[in-house]
Amino acid sequence: MIKSRFRKYIALCLAALLFAALSGCAGGGASSAPPQEPLPVYEPPAVPAFAPQPEESAVPSEAPAEATDEADKPPASDEAEDEGEDEESDPDDSDDGPVVLDVDDPPELSSLDNMGEIVYGEEAARLDPRQEDLLLDFMDAYYTSLSELEVRDISTMFAKDASVTLEFNLAVWEIMVDIRAAQRTDLSLSGYEYTLSIERTEPLANGGVRVFAEEDYTCNFTAYPGVDTRAYNVGHSFTIVFEDDEYLLAGHRQYDSLNSYLMGHTGWEYPPPETITPGVSGRKELFLTSALSAAEARQEDAAPDSGIDLDYSHSYDRDAAVTYAIKWVGTRNIIDWAMYDLYGGNCQNFTSQAMFAGGIPMDYSGEHQWKWYGDVPNELQRATGRSAAWSGVEDFLEYVRENTGGGMVAQPNAPHYTGEEGDVVHMGILGEWRHTVMIHHVFKDADGETLDYLVASNSADLINYPLSAHYYQQQMLIKILGWN
Repeated sequence: MIKSRFRKYIALCLAALLFAALSGCAGGGASSAPPQEPLPVYEPPAVPAFAPQPEESAVPSEAPAEATDEADKPPASDEAEDEGEDEESDPDDSDDGPVVLDVDDPPELSSLDNMGEIVYGEEAARLDPRQEDLLLDFMDAYYTSLSELEVRDISTMFAKDASVTLEFNLAVWEIMVDIRAAQRTDLSLSGYEYTLSIERTEPLANGGVRVFAEEDYTCNFTAYPGVDTRAYNVGHSFTIVFEDDEYLLAGHRQYDSLNSYLMGHTGWEYPPPETITPGVSGRKELFLTSALSAAEARQEDAAPDSGIDLDYSHSYDRDAAVTYAIKWVGTRNIIDWAMYDLYGGNCQNFTSQAMFAGGIPMDYSGEHQWKWYGDVPNELQRATGRSAAWSGVEDFLEYVRENTGGGMVAQPNAPHYTGEEGDVVHMGILGEWRHTVMIHHVFKDADGETLDYLVASNSADLINYPLSAHYYQQQMLIKILGWN
């Protein structure tokens, strides 16, 4: 079977590509800087499906008069705050949607079954049961490694001449295990479940097959029992060969930036797993050394708020921002906004929408702007087009650092453990900022000290995800205070 939301996605992607061509938006057009968190472009992309949307628009239908100075910027639309609270927006609501559990009264044990299942899209040929078992064994070994924080031996699952791709997959797993083992809370998994949806298959010679799949998973972290961390539409490709009377893996990759980096690809497309360049071990050590160093520095950053006195005349509605963010994980608000999953990632666009829903008005005055009145980029001081800061990670960081007078008031590089619901965190590696998430819950210990954050994001689509568990350990807290 195939989910109806996937069929909607295919049609909407074609429309998005046509719109981009007509508007002059090239690849990576979500920002003037290099895009973040890219998605596959040559096979079914791992992008969430699109649910029916509210009838009212969160973006002003009529552009306000051009501001003559910083004080004349238009206020945020009332509809933006109301939109996140519209429980009737998706008549087809099902168990596939984001769920935020009561973290203040969790059950003691995981209710997850520590297993997965395979389902099929309409265009996918069914695999041999032995091929299915191979994929399930591989995925179970991955989740068992994360449960035990010790990498399982998977060498018997790979073909004789697949030593490079075996080394590559083990490197990915070792990075995830070592990063989680280095945190100050127990980030082993206490339970997991996943669904691997086979969307397309390509037969190979001698009984082999290439498989393109999307995964939805739910897992519980030991430190946070009863909190269901969920991810949607995680892309995978597998290459299966028939060797010595059994099916074995000749290739596998997941479609995320960690996999691309370890494969040695610096561009923004996702190549197949057979194109791994030499030097996996060196890249792994460089990535892991940088990540663990960043994690250690962050854990030592226990300083209280620096006390920077930033003036703002209007407060930020954190509840409204978080409500919006939670609602639009696993789906896209394509009635009110553009999406940039195919142009470098939708993460900053997602958090900008949530901050707008929290009452922060668009800012189109001055040299540094944060606005979205349409998809065509411009820096004109009027209510038209889109500024790079709306959808680009490093561009947004420049905006909050440099903006003065009217518009958003935020504190970049705030002490890490002073975050609140509705604040955003920039993430990256090796000095680059590549991704943005929004905090939707703060975990504190018995003394009231912050331990970790649960975050929501697009590209990848995650909800209830512990911030410290992410492979991007270079993290910057940006406190959103209000606006003038």
